[in-house]
Amino acid sequence: MGLELRLSYTRTTSQRHSGEPQPGACRLREYQSGCTNADFDAHRRQRAATAWKYAMWGAGCRMPTQAVDGRTHCFCGEPIDVKSSSDHIYACYMELV
Repeated sequence: MGLELRLSYTRTTSQRHSGEPQPGACRLREYQSGCTNADFDAHRRQRAATAWKYAMWGAGCRMPTQAVDGRTHCFCGEPIDVKSSSDHIYACYMELV
């Protein structure tokens, strides 16, 4: 299948063209300074899982939890089940987020 997993991020006009810091930018930097690498890894894993889920729905594929036996195929054609789906996501789709 030619389906491509993509995440989109759009910025407002003021973010693109203004040289001034955006409201909340200082709070965000303050919050991020307390985050560990494990926190960022967990965030990336969650984004990959969410993007994969939407790609599955977009391709018309069923999630493993929607199948009676807990088995289905990923939109890439790989057979997955409830236990192996997260490993498949992290092995194949982490670089896309």
